[in-house]
Amino acid sequence: MSSTHMRGLPRLCVDVVRLGDGRVTSGYLNIGSPIPIVARNLTNIQDGINFAHGGTGVFDTHVDGPNLTAQIDFFEELIQSNLFTKEDIHYSYVLVNAGANDYTTHIRTAGFFGSSDILNYTSTLVNQIKTDLRRFISLGLRKVAVATLQPVGRLPLITLVNLHMSCIDLLNKVVSENHNKLLNNAIDRLNMEARNHMFIPLDLYKAMVSNIDIMMKKAQDDIKHLS
Repeated sequence: MSSTHMRGLPRLCVDVVRLGDGRVTSGYLNIGSPIPIVARNLTNIQDGINFAHGGTGVFDTHVDGPNLTAQIDFFEELIQSNLFTKEDIHYSYVLVNAGANDYTTHIRTAGFFGSSDILNYTSTLVNQIKTDLRRFISLGLRKVAVATLQPVGRLPLITLVNLHMSCIDLLNKVVSENHNKLLNNAIDRLNMEARNHMFIPLDLYKAMVSNIDIMMKKAQDDIKHLS
């Protein structure tokens, strides 16, 4: 979860709490990566704070770190300590991106082919996300962007089961598509509950599928040109 100030152009800054040299979601949205909460005393926070912790989820995962509820608790504590003014909150927005690590943890625990309760798990997970999102209303946030679940059948940890030879499209349908349907319904209900607040779905699923398809087509075209 990251909180980002809307006024002015945000500075691009290094995200020191994640592995990898690629861009994160906030980078694709052209809002930079807000300063991580663990480093908040090292610089000013006018461009927001990144509360995320790599590997964590909505619920507790295999990674020892704060889940989504705890991250929102940290945010609320900063508001209560007057680190943010009411005007700051009014002109800021929140990006929430969570869920994939919950499913990988669930599959690890239940076994790859033993997740017969996955539909019930999805319902429980989305209900918790909705509960967490509702807290932003009472905290005074007016704009909250909520990322949908990416195609989990294309995640490296999942495709490891077939040595990364192909995507597992069954998981995309059973997990990702069902999750996103329930999540979008929850977002619609929240928007009906709070007329002065905006919960905006951010469709990572379609974006990732589109990008992967484009890259696969380019790779196929390159092979044709070489042959």
